[in-house]
Order: sequence, then C-alpha cells, then structure tokens
Amino acid sequence: MMLLGRFSLFFWFTLLLLIHEFGHAFVASFYRWKIHSISIYPFGGMTTFSEQLNRPIAEEFFILVAGPIAQQLGYSFFSSWMSDSIIYIHYALLFFNLLPIVPLDGSKLAELMFQRFFPYRLSKYSVFIISFIMGCILWGVSLFFHNLLGIILCSYLTIQLVVYFRNIDKTTLKFLLERYLYSYHFRKRQVIYGENIKKMYRERSHIFYIDKTYYTEREILRKTFDLSRSL
Repeated sequence: MMLLGRFSLFFWFTLLLLIHEFGHAFVASFYRWKIHSISIYPFGGMTTFSEQLNRPIAEEFFILVAGPIAQQLGYSFFSSWMSDSIIYIHYALLFFNLLPIVPLDGSKLAELMFQRFFPYRLSKYSVFIISFIMGCILWGVSLFFHNLLGIILCSYLTIQLVVYFRNIDKTTLKFLLERYLYSYHFRKRQVIYGENIKKMYRERSHIFYIDKTYYTEREILRKTFDLSRSL
C-alpha cells in the first residue's frame, strides 16, 4: 500500500509538471516561438526556447503565465481524484515557482517588469541581485530546519544563478547584435547621453546624444559591430 501511495503521488506530481510545461509550450507555439527543449526534473520542469531576445514583452509574458495557469486548471480538473498530499504539493510547487529566484518563473516575471522601465543589461543585474538575496534567505531556512530537499534545491538554484550571472554580458551582446542584424520598429523612443550601447532598452528605439550631435541607433550599432570598417 505504501508503494502504491508513493507511485500515485509521483504520478500526479509528474502530471502537474507536464501540464505546467505544456501551458508554456502551447502559448509559445501560438506565437510561433521555437521550442528548444522541455525538461522534467524531480523538483520541477523547464521549457527553453531558441528565439530572438527582442521578441515582444507581451508575448513572453503570456507564455510565462500560461504555465501556472495551466497547472491550476489541471489541478482543478483532477482535484477530485487527488489525495490531500498532492494538493499540498500542487500549491507548494505553484508558489515556489513564482519566487523571484533564477531560473524560476518568478524571476522571469520580475525581469520582464524591470525591462519595461530599465535598460536590458541593468534589468539582468537587478534580477541577479534579487535572486541572490532570496536565495540566501532560502539557504538560511533550509539549513536552519536541516531540510535535505531544501538544501538540494538551493544547490541547484545556486548553480543556475552562477550560470545566469556569467552569461549576462554574453546575453546582452546577443540582444544588441540582434538590434544590428534585424529591423525592429518600436513606438517608444529613448535618448541615451553618450555612446554606451549597454544602456539600450527592450522595445524602444534609441537616439544617442554625443558631443552635441544626435546619432541614430543604427549608426552607433554599425560603428560597434561593422568589422569591415577596421579591415
């Protein structure tokens, strides 16, 4: 009976994870995003994409929230067959995933909010700082209560946070290179004083004010990325 109970717990837990990731994937397919992989782990799932970083924020937002919404809908549909244990696991998983810690959905939601008001690179560093603080709190709670599962989760999150931090400049470079290679049209405009392209925003076109002269975003990016000028 104990073995059967654990199998039932594992089954419902895995089903909820699959429904959660299916929610992300379904809306991503609707917006024609390229899905790179869908992974299911013993403590959660992850859907990754092979997409441009300059896709509309609204699209990414709807893809992001589709996961928790799909999980809640799936839980509501199957709840009459679930035990009290899986109900607790469902809500624990749902709210844990919304914590602003990389790579959880909560950190991605926080990043999208920052990118509405702050430069792309600064938004990345802001999410790192918040994730670091929240991660330290989670580590403290897990160690205080000697929670083995919590320690394993914290170890995984720490590794992901380190990878995220190391990739900030690389990701920012990709973001800027896309703006050089492809044509984007945004309604909002942003004036940047100086030549620092790392101050560029998502979903905004830029005018650079340098030495009392205005330059277009395209001119500054061409100066940065057009290697033929130095040949």
